[in-house]
Amino acid sequence: YNMPLHGFFTEKLREKRLMSGEPVLRPDFILASKSGSMVLDAKYKHKLVLRDVVTMLAYIAEFATPVGGGRKMLLGVFYKLGGSSVSRRVSELVARNSSLPVKMAVQVHTLDPRMPDNEAFFVIQESLKPLTRSV
Repeated sequence: YNMPLHGFFTEKLREKRLMSGEPVLRPDFILASKSGSMVLDAKYKHKLVLRDVVTMLAYIAEFATPVGGGRKMLLGVFYKLGGSSVSRRVSELVARNSSLPVKMAVQVHTLDPRMPDNEAFFVIQESLKPLTRSV
């Protein structure tokens, strides 16, 4: 868990001796399929902070490859804790930048340990849809 993982950019910086030997953190999950790869990161708190988002953007740049069938984009997904015992499906598209040559998006999905299993499964299944769309 969170052991150093070196991606494309960190390896290039290391090869050119422009990066220190300090370990590089990695996201909780990098899921890949024939249609691309996306970054998933769990946050055991109710609210994200700026550092979480900046780190996710770095993870996306380092490890994600375009997903999503015809509408390709680089995608990062947060799973964060829900704040109540009432089960609610809360999923949000936090940011999408369509002006870059490769589109990029960050999603936040709220999960709660008290959710019924079928609802938690639905939230996770919905978050993985871009990865399962055909190329």
